[in-house]
Amino acid sequence: MQHPHRNSGFTLIEMMIAVAILAILASVAIPAYNDYIATSRSNECAEDLASLRLAQQEFFLENNTYFGPANGADNIRAASQGLWSPGNWDDSVAAATNVANLNCVFNLTAGATGDIATSYNATATGQNAIKNTVVLSVTN
Repeated sequence: MQHPHRNSGFTLIEMMIAVAILAILASVAIPAYNDYIATSRSNECAEDLASLRLAQQEFFLENNTYFGPANGADNIRAASQGLWSPGNWDDSVAAATNVANLNCVFNLTAGATGDIATSYNATATGQNAIKNTVVLSVTN
């Protein structure tokens, strides 16, 4: 009695074609995903700057001056007297850990008048997955 011949697997050619298709898909999808991540992180920096602007306006209404100057998110948080924190700041970890995990480095300086009491310039410079050539700013 002979056993009938059964096709119970894939041929080498079929496997090579499947791997080639997966490689082509990955070569398109991975750069697109990386761009998506960088754009999302850059947008997060822009949102943090927008909230910094609002905190500055609130501080000005209460104190008739802007807060700052300060370099670094942790120092800006302290200068704002609790009015501003980056969106993903976690008070349960050390400030240095939070700063290292941020997508941007923040800096707050005096604006065009040269006196932070009357004007300011806030910048967010990319770090981590964002290129450091990405610089966002708000002024008043």
